[in-house]
This record gives sequence, C-alpha cells and structure tokens, in this order.
Amino acid sequence: MYRVLRASILFYDEHMKQTSRHELIRPFLLLVDTKRYQYAKEHKTADYLNLCDIISKMRSLYSTGEAKYHHFDMLLKELYILGFDISCVQPGNITHADVLKDQIDLLLQFLAFRYPFDRYDNRIGVHDIETGEFIFVQP
Repeated sequence: MYRVLRASILFYDEHMKQTSRHELIRPFLLLVDTKRYQYAKEHKTADYLNLCDIISKMRSLYSTGEAKYHHFDMLLKELYILGFDISCVQPGNITHADVLKDQIDLLLQFLAFRYPFDRYDNRIGVHDIETGEFIFVQP
C-alpha cells in the first residue's frame, strides 16, 4: 500500500499543482520522505498536525469495519515499519472537517490505484536481517 500511496502522491504533486485541490496533499508530502516527516514531527508543523488528524481519522474509519477502509490498516502498519513512527499519534484537531473529509477521499483514491504510478514508484529497498528493519531507499 505504501508504494502505491507514495507514487500517487508524487504523481498528484507533479500534475495537479495548478489546481485548488493541490493544497490537500501538503500533509501527505511528509510521507514521501522520512527525514521531512521527522523534522515536521519534532517541530509540530501545521502539516504534521494535519497529518495527525488524517492518521487518527484513518484509524477511526478502519475500526468501523467498512470494506472501503480495509487498506487503512495495512497502510498504517507499513508506515510504522518504514520508519514513520505513527504508533502514538494523537489528533492535532486543527483540520476543518470538510478539508479532512476531502483528504480522506483523496487518500482512498490513491489507494484504489487511480493514478499511474510506475514512473514514481521507487522499488529500491531491502530487509536488514541483522537489525530486522526494512531499509527504504528514497530518491
């Protein structure tokens, strides 16, 4: 799921810059770079707090058991494995309900393979047997 999400974010960022909906992906851009994510987390940036709202909403929606939110659990687990420490994320409560709904809808589009992602997919990564960690090489 993460590969699809990452590639979709990069595609959307490149091709939708001139639209009003481009602002919706600003917090998602933190998920394409662990260093950017860590910096935003340390400094509690607005994008990070917005992402906290998104992650909290994802957990809430997954717990409803609705099939369309099934991928959220897998994505949350993959984010944690890849170094995005989201296990203790609490809602930032800064995101307007309408914006949060639009961001969740966009996330569902990303996870439904609605965007071509081969060009944006970075398949480079290995599992380190000694440490048990997955090393994801980002461009």
